[in-house]
This record gives sequence, structure tokens and C-alpha cells, in this order.
Amino acid sequence: MKNNYKIISIIIFVLTSISLLISYLLKTSGIFLIEFGLIGYFLTIIFFLLSKKNKRINKILLISFATLFLLSILFGTIDYYRSRSGKSPIFAILVTRYKDGGSKEYFGLGYKVIKCHNLIGDNSSNMGFYNLEINTTCINSSDIYPLYLKLIDNILSAKSYSKPEYIALDLDTFELLDQYYQDLLLKYTEKYNKTIVKANYQELKDNGYADEGGLNLKGYLISINYFKKANNNITLEIGRYKESLGAIGKCYKARYKNSGWIIKETCNWLS
Repeated sequence: MKNNYKIISIIIFVLTSISLLISYLLKTSGIFLIEFGLIGYFLTIIFFLLSKKNKRINKILLISFATLFLLSILFGTIDYYRSRSGKSPIFAILVTRYKDGGSKEYFGLGYKVIKCHNLIGDNSSNMGFYNLEINTTCINSSDIYPLYLKLIDNILSAKSYSKPEYIALDLDTFELLDQYYQDLLLKYTEKYNKTIVKANYQELKDNGYADEGGLNLKGYLISINYFKKANNNITLEIGRYKESLGAIGKCYKARYKNSGWIIKETCNWLS
């Protein structure tokens, strides 16, 4: 029976290690992955101890590991929800302060927290496994600019039943993009051979870019309608409006990896 416990402990250890290695290579992370790893290694220790004969030592070690395991789950859960609300962790130790505007890196019991605070305005709080890296977690304008280029090309390539007189970008809705990269985005859009305007819907109406009545526009208005960032993953929606009938939108999930974006379209709509 004791040999069976030993075999089980080896199997659990190998499977857990393989899963975490694959996760590390794919740069995935999260509180549930952390808990999975902790549970896997905890079960490995339990079955390994059951294969031994010294009951007193086994009992002491079992209690110690059980306590450590429960504390790691408790601390990780509390810091996870604090991270989601943008607060600093209370059970993780500050190990690094970065000179990017004030980003901080914390190490906890089985997890890492990166609290971004860079000059471009990424103030997100992110939590994951120890492979979580600041270079792919705290996003800068130079990082997100190529993503916006792809989204603009995608939304402008969608079929339209009327030709626009201009293309307007509501750049206030383009998160994490500073003035320099906003100007580059306007310059890039000139390739469509249309008048390029930096304005929102109200500004277009006030400056004569709308039809009489102000409901329909004479050109396209491009805006980011939804934006959410978690670690190196971004969920967003980009919209193109000209008339109340015929406005379109596309939803995306994007992951920043190896200095590039992996983009997946998750929905599209037409009014």
C-alpha cells in the first residue's frame, strides 16, 4: 500500500510540474493556476509522507505543510481581490521599485503582484504566478500603438453602404496612448486618402461635420467603446459610426507576448 502512495505522489508531482511548465512557456498566469500548483504539490507531499513509516515525523510535516498551504490560499485570495480593486497587496513583500513612474513588484507565498504606475497612465494592479513580467504587464504607448493600428485597419475595411467625407478619431477613448503616438495614429490614418479629424461626436456636430439634425455624420467616427486590461491581456471593443443605421463594432481579446499582439475577434455587431 505504501508503494502505491509513493507511485501516486510521483504521478501527481510530474503532472503538476508539466502543467506549470507549459503555463510558464505560454506566459499564462492567474490565481486559479497558482492554487492548482499549490494543491498539486501539497497532494504530492501528503502521499509521499503516507509512504513513510515514521508516523510522528509525518504528522509534524503534514501539519506544517497543511498550515503553509492554507495560509498561501488565504493570503493569495485576499491579495487577489485587493489587486482587482487596484489596491496594494498586504501579504506580499515589495521587492522592486521601477523607474518608469513608480511601478512596484511584490512577491507573495506562491504568487506575484505587479502594481503598474507608469508615465503613460497604466495604473493597473496585476496578479499571477512568478513568471509574470513587468515588460509585458505594464503597457506603454509604444506597446499598444501597433494594436490600435490593426484595429483601425480592421474596422475601416468593413463593408459600408455610403462613402465617408472624412475619418474622425475620438482619441480620448484610446487608452494608454500619449500625445506623440496619438499624432502618429492620425498620420497613419491618412493612408485612406480622407480628411482626418481628431474629435468626438459632440465636437463633430458642433463644427459642421454632421448632417442637418445632427444625428447622422458625414464621415466615420472611430472610437474605443470598451477597454479592460488584466495582466498582459486586453479586452476591448472598437466602433465605427456614421449613421444610426449601419454603425458597426468589433470585440477583441488581445494578449501582449514577445513584443507583439495576439489578437482574437470575439464578436461583431451591426446596427
